[in-house]
Amino acid sequence: KGTTEKLEWKYYIDSEQEERTLILEPLRNEKGEPIYCTENLNIHTEMWTAEADDFNTKGLNFYRAFYDSVINDKPFLITQEQVLKQIKVIEEAHRQNEKKLNKFIEI
Repeated sequence: KGTTEKLEWKYYIDSEQEERTLILEPLRNEKGEPIYCTENLNIHTEMWTAEADDFNTKGLNFYRAFYDSVINDKPFLITQEQVLKQIKVIEEAHRQNEKKLNKFIEI
């Protein structure tokens, strides 16, 4: 979960977990009563906090790089090939979800 100021994520590492076996019969406690299955995973939590006003800092860096590209003839941070690849990914996502997307678009 996160915002432009902070991100927090949780994960587990499969190799740290004990090996699990397939149980085919119903689970019961020591009294013979039915129970839900449980699993104790070793959960790791990490967090990232942005620098002060990270959103505006990134925007400013983008426009500074754009200025250097236009005025000082420096190569831009983002290449045409990178943009094309991103557009292809978006188009493929739309193609694979065309029926779902059409529910929100009036034709």
